[in-house]
Amino acid sequence: MVKIEKCDFFGVEAYEISNGDVKLIVTTSVGPRIVHFGFCDKENVLHVNRGDFLNRSAGFKFYGGHRLWHAPEHESRTYQPDNSMCEIEVLPLGITVSNYEESNKITKTMQIEMKDNGRVRIIHSIKNNSNFDYNLACWGITQMRAGGVAIMPQDNRKTGLLPNRSIAFWDYSDLTDSRLNFTSSNIVITQDETVKKPFKIGSFNRDGYLAYFNQGDLFVKEFDVQDGEFADYGCNSEIFVNEDFLELESLSALVEIPINEQIEHTEVWQLFKDAPAPEKEMYQSVDMKGFVNA
Repeated sequence: MVKIEKCDFFGVEAYEISNGDVKLIVTTSVGPRIVHFGFCDKENVLHVNRGDFLNRSAGFKFYGGHRLWHAPEHESRTYQPDNSMCEIEVLPLGITVSNYEESNKITKTMQIEMKDNGRVRIIHSIKNNSNFDYNLACWGITQMRAGGVAIMPQDNRKTGLLPNRSIAFWDYSDLTDSRLNFTSSNIVITQDETVKKPFKIGSFNRDGYLAYFNQGDLFVKEFDVQDGEFADYGCNSEIFVNEDFLELESLSALVEIPINEQIEHTEVWQLFKDAPAPEKEMYQSVDMKGFVNA
């Protein structure tokens, strides 16, 4: 049975959603952010910047956890502060949390619901409240706790003489980075707290999932695989890593959003206990199909 209770998270108003085995915490006086996800008897699988919560001064704060942005990334449009109280609606299995970006005239909403089995569905939506059309995509970004290994599946379609995949890199991405490992089926990124330089990679992910192994827990996030044009050279999934955390990112297609209309993008999260240890020799044979849609 799923329970929803109001709670405090480092001095910020929040709601806890739990089935007794898995719990999730979403902030409502900043964000919205999902700031905790994990088994009730284990620690948070998400990275959280506690300092941002304890020192909520003016200006943009990352906070950590899971956030909704709009792509493509833009220096002024993307980094808008979301330090104000959200609008909320408590649902039978979760909560809907919205915040309005005054400078962009955009409403960002996450509808978060947990099933009895602990699977979490997040419907991200961006509504255009401006006086002109926006060409944007929903961008779900999940900061994972340090020390784990991320898996992004590669496209293995048989296309004969034609290419079957493209991979995007950012200008700070070093292709000799020790955290990057390619196998025949996966792109593998290791979070290493001793490597300080950032790294990012993206691709069009037809399998529609990203995964993260850390201390015996496996986090899997599935997402809509949409048709259309995508930001960042055609990416619908991206992984960013630095010395503090690793981000699993999914994107909807770029859409021209008319005035007073909205777009949506859905993710489904699940946690698995006692997952196989992420040793490098097993990367080649990792088959995530047994976990996706479990």
